[in-house]
Amino acid sequence: MQIRFDNSRFERCKVADEYFVGIEKALWIDEQHFPNSAPIRLLRMALTPGSYPVPAISEINIYIFFGTAGHANLDVGLGSQTCKIESGLMGVGPSATDCDYVIDAPTELLMLNMAAPWLRWAFEQRLPGFNGGDFGLVHEGAFHDTTIEAIVSRLWSEVAAGCAERMLLETGSLTIASLLLMRSGRDFRQAEPAARGGLSPFRLKRVEAVIGDRLSEDLSIAELADEAGLSHFHFTRAFKASTGETPHRYLVARRIARAQEMLVSTDLPVTEIALACGFASSQHFATAFRRSLNTTPSMYRAKMRS
Repeated sequence: MQIRFDNSRFERCKVADEYFVGIEKALWIDEQHFPNSAPIRLLRMALTPGSYPVPAISEINIYIFFGTAGHANLDVGLGSQTCKIESGLMGVGPSATDCDYVIDAPTELLMLNMAAPWLRWAFEQRLPGFNGGDFGLVHEGAFHDTTIEAIVSRLWSEVAAGCAERMLLETGSLTIASLLLMRSGRDFRQAEPAARGGLSPFRLKRVEAVIGDRLSEDLSIAELADEAGLSHFHFTRAFKASTGETPHRYLVARRIARAQEMLVSTDLPVTEIALACGFASSQHFATAFRRSLNTTPSMYRAKMRS
């Protein structure tokens, strides 16, 4: 899914985003925006040796190296740090800060950017005063975190396979933000009572009804959180406390259950069932179905009708 570097494409991106001055040195860059989702973007790029300045933008920038040679000089506004490039090494550039990345050997990067205003809104109840773009101690140096690496890699894999869902992107991004906050030195222990005890039966019933009525739609965490009267972050924790599942896993399970019913009770083509149950494509549906039931939709239909 690599998009070879095209200077005219870069100029359009630069005008829109004012991002990565000098990116024309990249061998290739693939950038994924999600206009109907939270303000998140994923980039994967192969970089040649050189300097890659990043002007102050309203996003935090999480970068993960996948190279195994050379050194990087990283400056995210707190002074420069030189480190040996290793696969999985990562760092976080704060928002509203000029940053510069200098590498002395070819390497690949996977990056996740999240808008600071969105993060501020998502965590406003738990961390009053958090601006969404400053993660404190996290910015002081590069580090390894296998959980964050796995989540970012999973998000990229889902995007590359055409299986990325709004709720998956949002849940994954907020989980990463929570992990970074735990490293930030901030007091992250305060908790809303509802988050510890789960949703009230009334709130849970309302949220489950929304999910059931809108299975074919690309639901967001924000819509469900609004229904429950909670912030983004607290809703996710409270929902899992009540159901044992994240909102995204619960949504996928409901979609699979609806699809199972339709495969047995109707003669609709698999593609139509996939779209009716909220999957982006028949491939997306087949992947989710196999993960859940270890078989394909067509094989399931044939078995249930035999």
